[in-house]
Amino acid sequence: MTINNWNMGGISESRILGTPNSLWKMVGVNVHDEVGLLKNNKRMVNIAGNTVKEFCKVMLTHSNGLVYAFSSESGKIYVWDETEWTNIYTVTSGNGESKILGACEYDGYLFFATQNFLYRIQNEYLLEESWTDYVELVGNMTVDPVCGDNLFLGGTGAEQTLPTSISEDATMKTAYIPENTFISGVSIWITALPTTSLTVTVHDSNNSAIATKTVLASNLTTGINDIYFENPVAYRRGKTYHVHVIQTGTGGKVNTAIADDQSTMYLSLYGVGDTLYHPMIVQNNVLFIGDRHYVHQYENRLALWALDVPREQHIKCLGKIDIDLLIGTEVSADIHRAMIFRWNTWSESWTIEDEIPERSINAFIPVDNYVYVIAGNRGNVYFYNGQILELWRRIGGEFLGADTIQVHPNAVGSFNGIPLIGVSNLVGNPIEQGIYSMGTVNARQFPRIFCLDYVPSAGMEALDIGAICSMGNDVYMTWKKGDLVGIDKTHASYLYSGAYIQTRVFYKDRNVRSTYRKAVINYHKILQSQYEKPTGLSGTLGGYSASQNYWAGFPTVGVNTTQVRFDPDTNRVILARHGLTEGEAIVFTTDGRLPTELNEYTTYYVFYATDIEEDSFQIVDEEGNIVTFSDEGEGVHKVHLKDLLRLYYRKDYNEGWKEVELVQDIDKNQFISESWGDWAFCMELKLEMRAWAGLTTVIDEITLYTE
Repeated sequence: MTINNWNMGGISESRILGTPNSLWKMVGVNVHDEVGLLKNNKRMVNIAGNTVKEFCKVMLTHSNGLVYAFSSESGKIYVWDETEWTNIYTVTSGNGESKILGACEYDGYLFFATQNFLYRIQNEYLLEESWTDYVELVGNMTVDPVCGDNLFLGGTGAEQTLPTSISEDATMKTAYIPENTFISGVSIWITALPTTSLTVTVHDSNNSAIATKTVLASNLTTGINDIYFENPVAYRRGKTYHVHVIQTGTGGKVNTAIADDQSTMYLSLYGVGDTLYHPMIVQNNVLFIGDRHYVHQYENRLALWALDVPREQHIKCLGKIDIDLLIGTEVSADIHRAMIFRWNTWSESWTIEDEIPERSINAFIPVDNYVYVIAGNRGNVYFYNGQILELWRRIGGEFLGADTIQVHPNAVGSFNGIPLIGVSNLVGNPIEQGIYSMGTVNARQFPRIFCLDYVPSAGMEALDIGAICSMGNDVYMTWKKGDLVGIDKTHASYLYSGAYIQTRVFYKDRNVRSTYRKAVINYHKILQSQYEKPTGLSGTLGGYSASQNYWAGFPTVGVNTTQVRFDPDTNRVILARHGLTEGEAIVFTTDGRLPTELNEYTTYYVFYATDIEEDSFQIVDEEGNIVTFSDEGEGVHKVHLKDLLRLYYRKDYNEGWKEVELVQDIDKNQFISESWGDWAFCMELKLEMRAWAGLTTVIDEITLYTE
């Protein structure tokens, strides 16, 4: 049996069945840079530092070359300048939540939205030390459409002296039938301030108060005043409501169209914006913003309610096809009735709609000239042909019972033309979490496949990935795991050590137990070594045991560094820019004597290497105990990775993994399992690949021999 052509099959949708050349797992590997070869991909490191302490579900790269991340827990905005994150601004909305739900660069501005408000800052001011003097409030996105195009009932040119008590006379109230389902506040135009205070009260058709707010005169100004209630109040749709404005004291007046007639008072009604999503996208040089079941647009000014979809459909993501806008929705987190709407951006209603039996359309995947969406909670990917969604395939994973995953609307992106998808866990960890690619080198020659390209620094379980983006040669990812949050970035030179592939279940003859005698791994190249042994195989493996494959092709020191030193004062191994991953298995050699506590060729593990010390690390033994040093040793010391490759097998579906011992044949560019032999009805293989800093072994084929 031969396993190769990694870029032709990718990840299968089943551990048992799959397309030709597909594998069950592909984790942290790179199969696109060099077609037909398998190697380790870039390592992701947490760059959040001590600044970013809140989960960000919105992140974007700006034309100024900086990365901006927006908190989903508050109004904090962070900027990355290739060195560190800075909390550049914190927005505090006067009504509703301040967490930021959407952002987009458009027409020389950076726009961002909280629950109810849209803000912007001119690009030229983004590099200021503080944005406080430059952020502008564009508008409130929750104005009730009942107010009409001018955003108010009545007009200007007259005024009413405010009464001191509520009267149900027609000229003493402003009646309306709301379109929104909640009221959170009102806006009125005060022409003269009362001496003491002003009170706004909303009545239903039975003249019963449903909301009221009193504001001291000292907190009011002449002109337009926004007055918000303590909590939003629900309406009964289709019913008539009215607003009373009264004063305590004297002198208070409001703007009206007809003198002494409050029924024509200037009045804007505020509802409640979305608390989850404000997707933004630029199409036809217009900025579109999703908000509940509405699409708003900005072109020189904020125009609300450009389109409304069925009220039960909650807009989650926006996309493009040709010159049209695509709208993806969910009904709720549990109802399997998501929809996609296609709109030409100028008609009163959408052009085409399609409903699919999924909980939500999570995101539009950026693929040039084609439209794919990821929907539901089991990783289903659909192709959109312009009219309907067609199920294409599932990313992968083994889903049982309530097992579910999620993809957030901003957890998609692209890197070097390859679409990326950030997969998060909901229940059960049915698939490894991280950044998956949906890539192909050339769609005319090679199929589009899935592969888990980038492994998060926090691991691949119980992880929530909020947003991803790319800038230059790097991919960025925001994440949350329990109470921990972070932002990962691909390292400029270091690779992920521990990348692996796992085959699907295979068998020679399902009715007969076959004996698996030998495995051969062909490599295209291996890590370069400064160590001379062995120069080749002779006799029985040249006198070296099969477990010592760390002799083969490993660097003995880090890239461009000096030799290894041991510091008894800090119990650290000193090695400049060592590039070792925390938990990496290593061994030491010396031409003299190691510190008293260490032995040559004994396995130790790097401890707190990643993101702790660039030039040093501690080590632990097999039991996890930190190793201390009483002296520095003598001579020249060298460190080696414990293993270049590790090959495991699992037979008859459910038996545990067993490791196959490998040795290297330099003459043939192979690793060989000379001592292996086992029999089984069916078999699975797992190949794990180590990397040192930016060095990786490149594999081109695995061959399995049976009797």
